[in-house]
Amino acid sequence: MASSTSTTVAIPMHASERFVDVISANIAALPDDVEIILSDHTRVDDAIERLRELHGDDHRIRFVRESDGIGIIDHYNRLLREANGDYFMWMPHDDTFPPEYVPLLRAALDSNPDANLAFGSLRPIDLHGEVVPDKLHVCRAVPIELGRLPRVDEASYLWQHWSIWIPYRGLMRRREVLRRGMFVRRGLKEYWHDIPWVFAMTVLAPIVDVPECVCEKRFYPDSHHIPLSDRRAIDELWDIVTVGRYMIAARVPLPDAAKAIKYTIRRGLLHACWQLPKGVRSSFPAPVRRMARSLLTP
Repeated sequence: MASSTSTTVAIPMHASERFVDVISANIAALPDDVEIILSDHTRVDDAIERLRELHGDDHRIRFVRESDGIGIIDHYNRLLREANGDYFMWMPHDDTFPPEYVPLLRAALDSNPDANLAFGSLRPIDLHGEVVPDKLHVCRAVPIELGRLPRVDEASYLWQHWSIWIPYRGLMRRREVLRRGMFVRRGLKEYWHDIPWVFAMTVLAPIVDVPECVCEKRFYPDSHHIPLSDRRAIDELWDIVTVGRYMIAARVPLPDAAKAIKYTIRRGLLHACWQLPKGVRSSFPAPVRRMARSLLTP
């Protein structure tokens, strides 16, 4: 199905010099009717100027090079506000997207008017384009058939059993996201922002899986996803605040909001307990440990 809806692809840039060729290839692969925003708010290198030399005559592109040094959250939200498309996606500067990625996601949203977010699957690669075997488990397929469970239960299941950050590379209905106040919200650490956002989006409306859309996600030593293992107990508990703010902003019905927050509280407490010294954890009676593990079951 061809889409008549306008689409914006925003590419937030920071220290992007080594990925100029990747960004350039992604630009070339995007459809002619897509608005592209290249935006660099930190100006630590001249990557955006090199891209201007390569693509300065491309009518689809807006080049934004500010000097305010805003963080990743403010940068993403600013692009969401400044876009013109009815459909919108953030395209990470270090990942590779095939030509069919955006058209297939647009077709999925066109075919599912109740959904606000459509996404593809991931193939983990390194900086040289080789598959990273030990990351295959975090890029696995969706473990359930979407749309079968109540939305809160589905969101909770995905957070527990899957890499729920994957849909962050999806295509969304921009006007609906803006109307519901679903801007990205900052946790205690800026790199932990995609998971609560996707969780809240899944609670809010159906999401659509398009597995034939395959994005190549790069993993490398200074990738944003490397430090996730460093989360402290306070980071886990802060998810409760973040999810609560999403529920309030989006005006999610109270029963669903309460259920989503209850799950987040249980998850946060359990993960916080896992970070206690092993001797403390092992001192709990076995029934208590089993009960604690079961708290995350939707």
